[in-house]
Amino acid sequence: IVSNLQQSNKRTAAEVSDDIFPMRKAGCTAVLLECGFISNPSDENALLDSVYQTKLAVVITASVTSYCCGV
Repeated sequence: IVSNLQQSNKRTAAEVSDDIFPMRKAGCTAVLLECGFISNPSDENALLDSVYQTKLAVVITASVTSYCCGV
């Protein structure tokens, strides 16, 4: 996501604690994606934009496909 859509984003990924319900209950390998924060006006505007939503969906799909299929 960062390399394709948010090159200026300098946030780093953090390990998810067991306090996060989906991660605690996942019975398989799982990824939790935070695609933006609606409390951040810039993120909110991007998340409301249909073009950005499509780009985000494509990047996520390509990433999962690459991980799962080695493509």
